[in-house]
Amino acid sequence: MRPDVLPPSSIHVLTGRNGAGKSVLINRLARAVADPEADPGEVGRILEDGRGTRRSFANLVSVSFSAFDDLPQLPPDERIPTTYVGLRAPSPSSRGHRMKSPAQLKRDFADSIEACLTGEQRERWIAALRTLSYSGSGLLEDDWLTAFSATRSASRRRAAARKLFASLSSGHKVVLLTVTRLVEHVGERTLVIIDEPETHLHPPLLAAFIRVLSGLIADRNGLAIVATHSPVVLQEVPAHCVWKLRRYGDRLAAERPTIETFGENVGILTHEVFGLEVTDTGFHRDLSFLVDEGLSYQDIVDRFRGRLGGEARIIARSLIAARDDGELQEGSTW
Repeated sequence: MRPDVLPPSSIHVLTGRNGAGKSVLINRLARAVADPEADPGEVGRILEDGRGTRRSFANLVSVSFSAFDDLPQLPPDERIPTTYVGLRAPSPSSRGHRMKSPAQLKRDFADSIEACLTGEQRERWIAALRTLSYSGSGLLEDDWLTAFSATRSASRRRAAARKLFASLSSGHKVVLLTVTRLVEHVGERTLVIIDEPETHLHPPLLAAFIRVLSGLIADRNGLAIVATHSPVVLQEVPAHCVWKLRRYGDRLAAERPTIETFGENVGILTHEVFGLEVTDTGFHRDLSFLVDEGLSYQDIVDRFRGRLGGEARIIARSLIAARDDGELQEGSTW
């Protein structure tokens, strides 16, 4: 990874269909990094210059806001400090994990901000929030950051942070807490693992988050591994940093995209990753069914009462053309 090269390569992406093994793979990666007792035959090994090592990274940050996915089981290891960011927290009394309450998430946010308000971390945090507060984001009021930065009382800052957090939507809570915790914990040679960041974020906010993550990781000479279904994430990452996962029974295969992903059209990226799965579901399937029934283009438009988007109209015309061309060829005599 070279932080001065465009497009940025500090984020690497695992993508693929549900059940392909993305979450399992990143959990195994976390164990390979942070668990000295992990069996390489089970979790794999990290290779550096052709040699296996656990010391490529100084610490690990694992981010997941899914209420269903389990956290990787990692024993305490002072050599590789591990931080969890999300709705769940490791339970010291058992091997399970407990859900954090809204009050605890507010405390996490306020505590994390205080940890970020010194030296270079302060500059990184302010820069990150300004990137997230793009026009129309609705994340922060224009003067909130200025007023907060000028507040000298720690107790007043904490109160302001808790009040802000309580007023936000779930998506804004997720992105603000995640970015603040990342600024707090990402240092030199940090590995950040993020599972499906799109879960609570709409596309523009997701793109802004990925941009913040990329800059933060590059600045600290770290690395981020993101498991995602979202073409918005792929748009922000070059193809040589993307792995498409495929599962064939018990066998897992990985391949690079066949196209450049950075800055590519969302529809093209969706088809690149999911292929025929896209055309077999949703509105594609509805259009195919009507075309197979023999309806004309205008019949299909009328059936949907004119409520077809531009892409749907193009697809309908293409399917009809393919159908009619096939019928013409079948009926031809030479």
